[in-house]
Amino acid sequence: AGWLWEQRDKTVAPEKYAMLTTAVSSKMLKTFADHAGFQFFETLTGFKWMSHVAMEKEALGLRVLFSFEEALGYMPGTTVLDKDGISSACLALSLAAHLHASHSSLTQHLLATSRTLGFHLSHNGYLRTPSPTTFPCILAALRTNGIILPPQNTPPPFRLASMRDLAAGKDSGEPGGRTA
Repeated sequence: AGWLWEQRDKTVAPEKYAMLTTAVSSKMLKTFADHAGFQFFETLTGFKWMSHVAMEKEALGLRVLFSFEEALGYMPGTTVLDKDGISSACLALSLAAHLHASHSSLTQHLLATSRTLGFHLSHNGYLRTPSPTTFPCILAALRTNGIILPPQNTPPPFRLASMRDLAAGKDSGEPGGRTA
């Protein structure tokens, strides 16, 4: 994302650019958007959703530079409206060559980016419940106070920064509290 941002047409205002990711992906791209001034959009999981939103945003006059889904792939630009490993590999090699010529490395670049934007941690996993009646209780606890109480002998609960509840049409991370 950062390499594409550096290579963009700088005569176009930052807010005329957009980048996208999915609800299950790192929030570092959102932090980058806040820092750089481009528009950020989060979609449901899957490239079909990112492709659809990318086409919508381009129809509104935005330039979509980059989209990604954590652990699944990257979609640089909108030439290929799906994950595109070949274009992504070419971009990574281009960045690596540029950094090598500048006596730097991908690792050093990632550390410098993290120092600027902050270090981001993702914790993905599954929640298995002992019975079908447990999950509605978990959702009720999340809707009420944004916390899940853990079983005994487990680490303390996570506090949620935001919660998207598609069944209720609510998203505490969006303006107005409604799902996008």
